[in-house]
Amino acid sequence: MEAWLREVVRKLPPEFRLEVNTFLDDGDFISFAASRGDGGTTSWIELETEARESMLGQKGRGSSEQEAIELERFSRGYLPLREWLSKTYAEAEGGQGEGRNDPDHLLLVEDAGEALSLLFRTLMNPGDVVLVETPASPEALALLSYYGATVVHVACDGAGMLLKELRKQISVHKPVLLYVTPYYSNPSGSVWSLERKVSLLEICERNELCIIEDNTLGVIPFISSQGVSDKKVKGTTTQSLYELQQAHEGGIGRQVIGVGSFEGTTFPVLPLAWIRGERQWIWSLLDESLMLPASQEFFDRQRLLHTLLELPSFSWREHAVKVQKEYAVRRRLTLELMSEPPWEGTEVSDPGGGLFLWVHLPEGLCPEALLRATLLEGVAFVPGGRCYAGEPDSNAIRLTFAAHGEARLRQGMAVIGEAITAFTARAAD
Repeated sequence: MEAWLREVVRKLPPEFRLEVNTFLDDGDFISFAASRGDGGTTSWIELETEARESMLGQKGRGSSEQEAIELERFSRGYLPLREWLSKTYAEAEGGQGEGRNDPDHLLLVEDAGEALSLLFRTLMNPGDVVLVETPASPEALALLSYYGATVVHVACDGAGMLLKELRKQISVHKPVLLYVTPYYSNPSGSVWSLERKVSLLEICERNELCIIEDNTLGVIPFISSQGVSDKKVKGTTTQSLYELQQAHEGGIGRQVIGVGSFEGTTFPVLPLAWIRGERQWIWSLLDESLMLPASQEFFDRQRLLHTLLELPSFSWREHAVKVQKEYAVRRRLTLELMSEPPWEGTEVSDPGGGLFLWVHLPEGLCPEALLRATLLEGVAFVPGGRCYAGEPDSNAIRLTFAAHGEARLRQGMAVIGEAITAFTARAAD
């Protein structure tokens, strides 16, 4: 359970808290508040087992010397895995940006949260201004608050940040960072247009503003630009800011730092993330990361992930497409359930992919009150107010449809729908 949600439960009256804990103890708690999907398929469990057996078989095959070298160079991460990532990026992006799709542009870290934590504590000081989307990732906002950032929202629409507003906030607040999730934005699900992305790069270039592009919660790595995305978002709009900076003549936007991961979408039991950027950024981050030496467990996890990706029986593309199709089935089912009477008065747009749905509740219905009601039935979600740094201006909720299969989706959505009906009925009396 997420830390903020544990705090909500802790503040409930004792008898209500006991009810929630009963659901948790019995394994019946259904959380749409999760920050990631469940992997979409159980096959990754079998794959992990096969990879572990393969790793054991490699012991004693003359690899000890190479492993010793890797342990010395471990600060940047397991070289074979960084090479796999670099090669796959080059294939996915058509080989653009030659020289910047090599392992030296990658830094491996424990997980997606640690990647953002490392970036925030390295690139900003307490009190510095950081610009974010409206609404913004609740996970990132919590970290920014922890590190003392002054967070300023930039107005957005379905195509991305409004450029006039971005220029205004840069002029007024003199930010040190811009944090964005342009592909299936967290939590709104928006996919930014190519025009907005290019214009944002130009604006940030002129103002020497560093961009952190977070692609850990929404897009499955390496497949979206290869023609398997939903039709609504196919084409050039799937290009990342980092990819666009490489393709642009003159190297516009060299200040972009990308964050990627498998854990949020495909391999939830193998937490690991990577930071992608120019060498000067990687070395700056490396200096900070060396202050907290990585564990042998983390090194073994990197080797395990690399072994899995290189299994003769495994195809990353086939696995990723399978997961994406499963998430699409879940998204369509959730939208179908929301068309039923208990959800009358709510509004939602189909993002065409990703992990989340951003749902607007009927007028006057408080998301926090709705959450307290559904918690007593063993169901949770993210109230929209947690996606704003200041005074929330939202009656929305975030639902992580990718976290559950059909049966639990139906069960959890029924609980929320019934609670909405009860609240709206009381309001009508």
